[in-house]
Formats: sequence, structure tokens, C-alpha cells
Amino acid sequence: MTSTFSRTTAADRFVVGHVAGVDRGPVTGDPVLLLNGLGLAAETWAHQIAALVGQGRRVVAVDRRGHGRSPYRPVSRFTELVDDVVAALDHLDLGPVDVCGLSMGGTEAVGLAAARPDRVRRLVLADTFVALAPEVAHERMAGMRRLLASHGMAGLAGAVVDGMLHVSPPPAERRALVDAFVDLGEYAFFQLMGVLYQTRLTAELAAVEVPTLVLAAEYDTRTPPASMRALAETVRDGRLVELRGAGHFPHLERPDEFSAALSDFLAG
Repeated sequence: MTSTFSRTTAADRFVVGHVAGVDRGPVTGDPVLLLNGLGLAAETWAHQIAALVGQGRRVVAVDRRGHGRSPYRPVSRFTELVDDVVAALDHLDLGPVDVCGLSMGGTEAVGLAAARPDRVRRLVLADTFVALAPEVAHERMAGMRRLLASHGMAGLAGAVVDGMLHVSPPPAERRALVDAFVDLGEYAFFQLMGVLYQTRLTAELAAVEVPTLVLAAEYDTRTPPASMRALAETVRDGRLVELRGAGHFPHLERPDEFSAALSDFLAG
């Protein structure tokens, strides 16, 4: 696993509305938007940002409310998170962009494609879902609340991170990931999980017309390969690539393979 966080300068950053983000690469480059999973900051895309910028692309990674440098603002509807992404694109004056979303970011990417198809050129959906069965959502939320009650936010964060990873990272990198969830805090964590688990975008995904790459991690237990295969089959122009030897954070566990799959698709 490579370093979790990139080094960016103040000139690379922007703040608009409820979110902050990173804007790298030439302003004339084909733009790529990266949307993180829950608990992950924009800078965890370090490897992908470097690879894409090296190919002459402009790369924007947005910190969701409560993540990275974005302060938390309460959310009552998932569409508010999509609106934040649109505000960032408006702020940067970006037209159609290639969008890559991981986990919760993938759900946001589908929401963006549904609400503003004029802003999306191609989609990459990694280890994500568009609708979670109510009984599964209830079971997961209940389990996390039990962990919170018995072990506190630090214990819950550690369990979440360990459950997401297949490859054990160096202790410092694991600590950085755990600290990011702890910094998010229990209120924001459970509120964001709640709006995510209530979201239903199956029909919207089926209506997506842009080329879509679905990335499935071999050892992801949250969104296993079978579920990602079904997601790819739902999209009109969908294709599936499986990333070997990774769990729910394949961009961190297999950064070379993830970046190569992303770059190959965008170059096609």
C-alpha cells in the first residue's frame, strides 16, 4: 500500500459552499472528478491524481461535508451532497467531466449523472451500490451502533477500517485512516450513513447513457464482486473489471492496478 495522503499546495485547493477540494493539473486538460468513500479525504486519491495529472488531465477531488478540510453541515437528503458536487463544478467552471466515485462517492456519481447528465461524460463506479436492502441497512446500522456503545468512536473507526481492507497497511497509514473516521465524528458518520442507506437510485442507474466502468475488488465484503457484476449489467453501456487482491479501498490497496484500469477506460 502506498502513502495514504498526498502533498498539495494552497494553490491546488478550493473552497465553495459546504465543501473544499483539490484541483490539480493543467486547466486545459480533460477534467476528471474524484468522489471519495465515507471517511476518506480527497488526498487519499494521491496515486490516482498523480497518474492522471501525469497524463495531462485536470483532476478535481472533492471533500464531502465533514471530510478533509470541509466542515460538517447537517444533511437531511442525499441530493444535498450531489448539489455540493455541482456547486464545486460550477465554481471551477467545468463542463462535462469524467467522474470516478468510490463507495459512497459512487452513489453520488450516479446521483450526479441522474440529476445533471449534461455534466457527466463518462462514469467509473468502484465498490459501490445504488440501493441497499432495508434489512441489510438496518443490520449494518445496528451493528455499528453496538460497536460505538461498547468501544467508542475510536473502536468503531478501527473496526470499520479493518473491515474495509484486505491488505494490512503499515501502522501509521492505518492510524491515519482510523483518525479520519474519528475526526468525522459519530454524529456526522451516522447521519451520512443514514441518508446513504435510504437512497434508491436503481432506476436512475438504468437510465444512465454514458459509458460506465464498474470496478469490483476481489475481497470486498461490503460490495462483493457479484453485486458489482449486477450493477454493471444494469447500465446500458457498462463494463466490469475486477481488481485482484483488494478489499473495499482498492485505490489504496492496489493503486497501480486501480489507476491503470481508470486510465485505460478514460483513454478509450
